[in-house]
Amino acid sequence: MALWHRYHWIAYLAVFIGVLGHSSAEFFAVLSGISGPELSVWRFVLGGGGLVFVALILTESRDLFTPLRTHGKLIIPISLLGITCGYLFFHWSLDFASVPQVATIVTAAPMFVGLINFVVNKEPFGTAKIVSGLCALGGIVLLVTDGYLETLAGSTESLIGVSMALLSAIFLSIYMVLIKPVIAIYGALRITAISLVIGAMGLWLIVGLVFGIWVTVERLSGMSYLAIWSLLTIAIWNTTITQFLWLGGLAAVPDITRGSYLFFLKPVIAALLAVVILGQDLTTVQSMAIAMVTTSILAEFLVDYFQKKMTVKEEIMELTFIYFDFPFWRAEVGKIALFLGGIAFKDKIITREEFQRVKINGQLDDGTIIPFHQFPCLIVDNSPIVQTGGIIRFCGKLSGMYPEDNLIKAAQVDQFIDLATDITVLVSSCGAGKDDQTKKILRQELAGGELA
Repeated sequence: MALWHRYHWIAYLAVFIGVLGHSSAEFFAVLSGISGPELSVWRFVLGGGGLVFVALILTESRDLFTPLRTHGKLIIPISLLGITCGYLFFHWSLDFASVPQVATIVTAAPMFVGLINFVVNKEPFGTAKIVSGLCALGGIVLLVTDGYLETLAGSTESLIGVSMALLSAIFLSIYMVLIKPVIAIYGALRITAISLVIGAMGLWLIVGLVFGIWVTVERLSGMSYLAIWSLLTIAIWNTTITQFLWLGGLAAVPDITRGSYLFFLKPVIAALLAVVILGQDLTTVQSMAIAMVTTSILAEFLVDYFQKKMTVKEEIMELTFIYFDFPFWRAEVGKIALFLGGIAFKDKIITREEFQRVKINGQLDDGTIIPFHQFPCLIVDNSPIVQTGGIIRFCGKLSGMYPEDNLIKAAQVDQFIDLATDITVLVSSCGAGKDDQTKKILRQELAGGELA
């Protein structure tokens, strides 16, 4: 399991770095001086090629054909929709509308993600998300419109550009929601590489047929060094690296709507980059807008944090593991999950003699009921739970380490729990009631047979 699936903060950090890449894309796009449609082709041909190169280097991501065989009917159309159409309209919109206009529309993508996720996956779009999202969006409007009201009034051309930006946001949102389960199966690197290549092929064909611009290596000879440098930056940093982190992080976060809300920071980061790189000053309105956006995003994450804390505090008052005085996987896996999740528990050790009494009367000497007369046993607020699989899954869910929104990942965890149980049963069958020589022979046969 990748680190960002195990530690959600890593997934959110990856999404944030992806937002940094999105935030700087316009700077290099303007520096390149290349028209929107052609730039979109170069971006994904080079950026997608970079991801394929990385994927082929790593053994675990080298197989790029299996995902297409198993999920090609989903991957191909949504890649053409999200990457080809989404980014074509995004770059093309800048040829008609102003950067503030496009930024305002495209940055509304998290709202579309939330709505599409609600329709497709029935994921609740709660009051906290709506309020924080609208507040963040309001701050963005203040930020990008300050000093641009006349420009935002626009013309017929700008209306076309705004419409393109709106379609771009919708197409990208559909892609991000629908691709998430596929990334959960095959990993972000493989699926992002495949999607970008498919998107690049679609872009190359559409721009060639519709705009008459066939992007070939020969076109590079007519570009300035600044244009080529900007193009490579957009391809490597803004596409190969940050698209992988953005899409992979969104697929790994437990709440894709909350993860996508980090995208609201895009114009904030862009404004700060303008201050640092271009030496521009922030107006009072812009400063207020930045504070409004960042506070809204922080509030969204804090609401979730405190809700979880309250849920744990209300539902889990006391956890006690009951087992023998030696480390064995049946008890240790659950304890490790709780430890990694920062959840406190007590350790109650029983003796062999007390265990014999439990086998007869089904309770400890202090009166604690032990279901099925078995160990390990986990006491949750005076309610006992036995059976290793049940305990492990409970601890995994409590600590956030057991997949609750992905049936395939959950089944893959379960298979290892059951495998460990099978191995334990096999090894135990070689020892009970047998002399040392017989045990040795049986275990050698087992090692060279079923466990080989």
